[in-house]
Amino acid sequence: MQIVGLFLIVIGLAMAVFDIIYYKTKNLNVSWIGFGVLYAVGIFGVLSNDSLKEALQISTEKSFFNVWSLVILAIGIISSYFYFQILSNKGDKKLIIGILSAVAIHFILFFSLHAYLLAALLLLNCFISYRREQISIYSTVAMDAGIKMIVGLLLFISPLLK
Repeated sequence: MQIVGLFLIVIGLAMAVFDIIYYKTKNLNVSWIGFGVLYAVGIFGVLSNDSLKEALQISTEKSFFNVWSLVILAIGIISSYFYFQILSNKGDKKLIIGILSAVAIHFILFFSLHAYLLAALLLLNCFISYRREQISIYSTVAMDAGIKMIVGLLLFISPLLK
C-alpha cells in the first residue's frame, strides 16, 4: 500500500496548492490548473511508474485503477457542476464541496478498510462544511488535503513498521 500512500500524499499536496491558489486569486479555473498538474504527477509519476513500483517492491503488473470508481467520480463531478453552478448557482463553496464529496465516494469502490476510512473522514469534512456556513471553503479544502496526506503517510510508512 506504499504506492497508494505516496499517491495520497501527492494528491493532498495538490489540494493544498489548489487551496493556496484559490485563496490568492479567487479564481477556480486557475486553481484547478494547479491541482491538475500535481494530479497528473500523482497518476503518471507515482501510480503508473514501474521504476517506483520496483523500488517499493510492488509488482509492475499491479494496477491501481478501478473503472467503476472513475465512472462514479466523473458522474459526481459533472452532477455537482450541473447542479451547483448551472441550475442553482449556489456558489464556489457548494460546488467544491460537491466535488470533494464525489471524490470521497469514489474511494469506497476500492473495497478496502483504508479506503472506507478515508471516504468516511472526507465525507464527514464535507458534511460539516456544507451544514455550517461559517466554515470557509479554504478550511474545508485544507482539511481535505490534511486527511489525504495523513492517511497517505500512514499507508506509506505502515510496511516500514513491521
